[in-house]
Amino acid sequence: MVSDGFHIYRIKRIFSSQGISAYGSPAPDSPIEADPFQRALHSWREAFITTLWYLGLRR
Repeated sequence: MVSDGFHIYRIKRIFSSQGISAYGSPAPDSPIEADPFQRALHSWREAFITTLWYLGLRR
């Protein structure tokens, strides 16, 4: 899958939980990646969502 770098970890875990081997490739030209504040904000959000996913609160 190709996505913003901060999504790759969770996406790989979701695919793996469904028995699918996935390989990630972060999109190099993401506007979020270019802005340090946006990068930090989205990384924290992703960590929170990943934690909820591990706790069984899956979407």
